[in-house]
Amino acid sequence: MEPDSNNNAGDLTGYRMGAIVCFYSLIFYFAVSTYLALPTPSVSSLIIWLIQITPLLLFAPGLHFNIIRSNIWLSFICLIYFIHGVLVAFEPDRTIMGVIEISLCIGLFSCLALLVKRHQDYKRA
Repeated sequence: MEPDSNNNAGDLTGYRMGAIVCFYSLIFYFAVSTYLALPTPSVSSLIIWLIQITPLLLFAPGLHFNIIRSNIWLSFICLIYFIHGVLVAFEPDRTIMGVIEISLCIGLFSCLALLVKRHQDYKRA
């Protein structure tokens, strides 16, 4: 059974858009969590936020230009954020924030994994 090339192209776009939405939601999540930790806007809160999102921002061009190798590496980086989310979820005061981070990481990782898999299937067809 041969994969339908039109359906695969639509899948690639859907998974890519899902990955982009989860990616920017994760960046927004870190902005909110930094604000909740340090409610007074200052240079230090901006620096903390930039330190948190720098590994993600390194892979933003690859995500936007659909560079598969970059997407694979972003999925590995996403697993580090997943571990951070699990650690945050075990703190009683921040359980909801941890669950949100875990959900965004699972969404990003799933979309990236399916994007890479479908891209390989699309190239074979």
